[in-house]
Amino acid sequence: MKEMYLSVSGMTCADCAQHVEGSLKGVAGVADVTVAYPQGTVFLRAESAVAVESLNAVLLKRYRVATLQRQDTGTNTLTLDNFKDVKQLSCCAG
Repeated sequence: MKEMYLSVSGMTCADCAQHVEGSLKGVAGVADVTVAYPQGTVFLRAESAVAVESLNAVLLKRYRVATLQRQDTGTNTLTLDNFKDVKQLSCCAG
């Protein structure tokens, strides 16, 4: 299994996180997805590597994911890699 840590932008509430999670679970080869709204992160497990572009293709345009790299410090600290600011468009409920 390949593990991926991603940042996700555009979420404004827990319902947004559910939309992101549901969409990412529909990608071929994805086995498990956990979205943390307050942290703006996604943990994804897949049978093999999945291109970030493929993940963004299934998301509404208000949500974007980008790769995060785990620091090898013995903690679960995440650092942002190649993150591009995406302005909040609107809440999924609004």
